[in-house]
Amino acid sequence: MLLIKKIANCMHYILDIIIISYILLTRLFTNMNNRLTGLDLLRSIIMIFGPTFHASMLYSGAWGFDYSLNQNEWVVDVLNLTHPFRMELFFIISGFFSAILIKRKGASHFISSRKKRLIRPTLLALVITLPLIALEMYFLFDDKELRDYLSYKHLWFLIVLSQISMLLMLAPEKINRFASYIAEKLDRLRWSFVFFLLFLVVCLSVAVSKVVNILLPESVLSVSQIIPTIQYTPFFSS
Repeated sequence: MLLIKKIANCMHYILDIIIISYILLTRLFTNMNNRLTGLDLLRSIIMIFGPTFHASMLYSGAWGFDYSLNQNEWVVDVLNLTHPFRMELFFIISGFFSAILIKRKGASHFISSRKKRLIRPTLLALVITLPLIALEMYFLFDDKELRDYLSYKHLWFLIVLSQISMLLMLAPEKINRFASYIAEKLDRLRWSFVFFLLFLVVCLSVAVSKVVNILLPESVLSVSQIIPTIQYTPFFSS
């Protein structure tokens, strides 16, 4: 049984690496006209940090992993350096590309693009992976906790990004114009003051998420992913 658990954990990250490699190769052979290739490269780099960071958990025994061969805390410490900014940077880039798409091709194209490239694939991923996750937890890890079965595991990012995008889809052009207006006002301020304002907004989102965490039951929080949605919205909007 222990060997099966190790194999299952390793397969998780092999699958992650295959997916990331496919995305990178797709980018290489895609027409790059009118694309900001620098941001594409940055997004690709931080995508690589994802599976490598989680795979490093195998070498530390964290999160219940019991892989004991060649444990190396240095690997974990080095990859931990990317964790404080990795997901925040993802949402900043996603928000930037969303604003560019709305400005260049309009609200209708943005809505259809988000449905085709984000929301539908996310729903399909849920249908395919959630039963597999449930089987893994029940048979391999003997996990009987209901809250664990309501977890999206590594799909949480797609859930949160889909929810933020659906909020933007309510009025893409109006929200984009308002954001541009705020950006013009902020552009006149000193950069240090702008970062201070962003810091206050992030602190406010954390405070709101703490209140929501107290008011709503854990099962609702797990299914809705409302807390990470609140916490990452400021980064998407920035």
